Amino acid sequence: MESGVESGGSDDRGSGSVAEGSGWAAYPERIAEADLGGTALRAGFSSSPHSGATMEILGSGGLALAVICLLLLCGNALRYALLPLAAVGSMPLTAYSAHVIVIWIVLGPGGMNTLPFFTAALIAGLLVACTAWAILVGRGPLERLTARAAQRMAPPTMTGGIPSPHQAPAAPSPRAPAPQRAD
Repeated sequence: MESGVESGGSDDRGSGSVAEGSGWAAYPERIAEADLGGTALRAGFSSSPHSGATMEILGSGGLALAVICLLLLCGNALRYALLPLAAVGSMPLTAYSAHVIVIWIVLGPGGMNTLPFFTAALIAGLLVACTAWAILVGRGPLERLTARAAQRMAPPTMTGGIPSPHQAPAAPSPRAPAPQRAD
């Protein structure tokens, strides 16, 4: 009788063995034993990181809003100080690919970072490289490749393609006058 099923019997699913206190028969007891009020309070008022609780979401959202407001207020004054961050943000695909390749080259495939100051050097290198590229060349190389591929794959429009942002808009074609009804 260790399995919770009498000899020759079977559980609701027909597998022949059921753990004690499982299945639909034990469901009401499990609900009665559960601390639903405590669970609801924890779900609503917990502020532990990554809990997904209401207070954690409001707190992290409030912090994000405060940082955005601070940056909007100080944006012009900090324009040149924030240029490296803007440069990395303007070429995320290139920056991400570059850091993955550097980690793979330095640490090897699946390598763990045990080198002192490796992360700081990687971040500083990406900030310097992306800033220099943005100032000297403009759009990141992988972003250029992606944009070029997207332009080549886009269906042609009535004007014969996707206009470049540097082109002047095409003049509208004159329409033929509407036919007159003879009443």
